Amino acid sequence: MLAAGPAGKQRLMDAAAALPQLAAVPPAALLGTPGGASVVQLVDPVDPQTVLTHLRTAAAHPGPVLVHLAGQLTLDAKQRLPHLALARTTPRTARYTALPWHWLAAELGGRPPGSTVVVADLVADETAWQPLRAAGPSALAAGLTLYGTVAPAPPKRETATPDYSRAFAGLLRAAAERPPLALLHQRAAMEAGLGTGPELLLDGAGPGEPYPAPDAAPAPGAAPWAVRTGRTGAGAQPVSAAQPISAGPTGAAEQAISAGQAGVTGAAGPTGATGSAGAAGPAGATGPVGVTGPLGTTGPVGPAVAAPPPMPPGPPESFRPADPLPAPPSLRVPRPTHAPVPPPPGQAPV
Repeated sequence: MLAAGPAGKQRLMDAAAALPQLAAVPPAALLGTPGGASVVQLVDPVDPQTVLTHLRTAAAHPGPVLVHLAGQLTLDAKQRLPHLALARTTPRTARYTALPWHWLAAELGGRPPGSTVVVADLVADETAWQPLRAAGPSALAAGLTLYGTVAPAPPKRETATPDYSRAFAGLLRAAAERPPLALLHQRAAMEAGLGTGPELLLDGAGPGEPYPAPDAAPAPGAAPWAVRTGRTGAGAQPVSAAQPISAGPTGAAEQAISAGQAGVTGAAGPTGATGSAGAAGPAGATGPVGVTGPLGTTGPVGPAVAAPPPMPPGPPESFRPADPLPAPPSLRVPRPTHAPVPPPPGQAPV
């Protein structure tokens, strides 16, 4: 459980107000599994590396994991990426003092599908609300099973309260066993009076539904679709059918040559000359072979005459090798498909 926010007038939500109700819920009810569980609370942490260390510890746990976030979102001034504000976060230092949201997605997104749930009760400041509203919940839910709400900043001199978290905890305490998360989210939003205002509802994707990894590729394009529908296999048929076609004329040429060699009459010569003007010279040189008529009439010698003619002289480099040439590497730099990976513990982002 993480409840954080900037100190002083920049705090938009009393995030810690939700912790007493959540702490009263049995851990087994939070996870929906029998048996005990470990609960870690972080209230107004200062260093994003500390939060990242706890996230990595939770991500390494083999069992189910639930992460509850209460606080406010902001954008860093350089890359305009969403960050969860911490105790020392200011608009100018958000890149170094707040927790990047893609760190959270990178650590938890690689876990087995259905084993991790993130519940968020957030307020977006003036720098983050309009971009998030335009992008929709998918800007935060990519790679995560995310339930909760994101509301705009309250009026000046007012502080928002984590009503969604309180309703979420109240429903869990009253239930004999945890209901499905989608139903629990709908009831919590209804009891908190959400859904009719400008806030964004993070509806999740249902328990057990797989999510893409952070480095996963975008939606499949034309090539993957062709592979899935079998277009590639259909396209390969003309290539395989072309092999017998190319072999057919070669076999016919061999038969014509063998017929010319075996023929004793002079009529076969003009017939061979009409096929190819260039081949007429070598055909005339085979005259002495035609004299050996008795050899041509014998059965065993007949198949030997039908062998293909020798290859014309030439450098071996003029022929293509048996194996296809490897395709040259692409010169285009691949575009990144996800946010940068968080640095190892102990290093600040650059």
